[in-house]
Amino acid sequence: MEEKPKHVAAGINPFDYKKNEKKLEQEKQNLRELKNKINSTGPASKGEKSRDQILDSSAKNDTTAKNAEDNNAGQVEEKPT
Repeated sequence: MEEKPKHVAAGINPFDYKKNEKKLEQEKQNLRELKNKINSTGPASKGEKSRDQILDSSAKNDTTAKNAEDNNAGQVEEKPT
C-alpha cells in the first residue's frame, strides 16, 4: 500500500490508517442503526401522554399537603399529661 500525504500527516502507516477508517465507518453505521431503532418506536401513545400533567404551584402545594395528611393518618398523637 502506498504511503499518502494523509498517512504522513496522521503519523501512522497506511495499514493502521485504513483499519482506523474502517472502525470509524462501522461506528457511524452502528449509530445510524441505533437512531433508526429509536425513531421506529415512534412517539409515546396518547394514553401515556394523557397521564402526564403539568401542575401549577397551587395544585402542587395541594397534592403535597394531601400526601402529608395521608402519611400522618396512621399515627396517633400523644398528649403530655
